[in-house]
Amino acid sequence: METLELVTPAVEYEAGFRGMLAELAQQGRQAGGWLRECNDDFAAFVQRLAAFAAGEYLPEGWVPYTTFWLIRDGREFIGESGIRSALTPALEIEGGHIWYGIRPSEQRKGYGTKLLALTLNKAREMGLMRVLITCDTANIGSAKVIEHNGGVLAFRGYDARVGKDKCRYWIDLLHR
Repeated sequence: METLELVTPAVEYEAGFRGMLAELAQQGRQAGGWLRECNDDFAAFVQRLAAFAAGEYLPEGWVPYTTFWLIRDGREFIGESGIRSALTPALEIEGGHIWYGIRPSEQRKGYGTKLLALTLNKAREMGLMRVLITCDTANIGSAKVIEHNGGVLAFRGYDARVGKDKCRYWIDLLHR
C-alpha cells in the first residue's frame, strides 16, 4: 500500500521536481518565471520557497505562501500545492488561497483529490477557517477535485477582469 505525505520542499526531491518540469515542457507548458530559477541553484530555490513562506523577499504585491510537495512512499515526487495566508483583490478573482498541481504522468489517478485534502488539513492547521480556490471553467478535472473536497461553487462564468471563464469555490474548513 502506498503512502502519500505532504513535505516542505527539500533538495532531496530535486530529481522528482525537475522530472515534473520536464513533463510540463513536453506538453508545451512552462513553469512560472521564478520557478525557472531552480535551474541555476536548486538549493537556493528551496531556500527562496522557505523565505516566501516566512513573508520574506516577496515580489511586490505578493502575499506569504507556503509550498508543499506531495511525495509517494517517501521518495517519489507526485505534485505540489501552496497555501496563501491572505487574499489580495487580484487573488480574490484568480488564484485564491490554495493552488495545486499533479505532474502529468500521475494525473487522473486520484492524486489531485488527495493532494487537495492534505493541503486543506494544512490550511486548517495554519488557522484558516475558509478558503477560496479558483480554476478555469475548462478545467473539469480541477473542478471535480475541488468539489470532491467540499468546494461550493460561488461563481462560474466569464470574468472580464482576467479575460477568461473562471470558477470560484469556497471551502469551509471548520465543518469539513
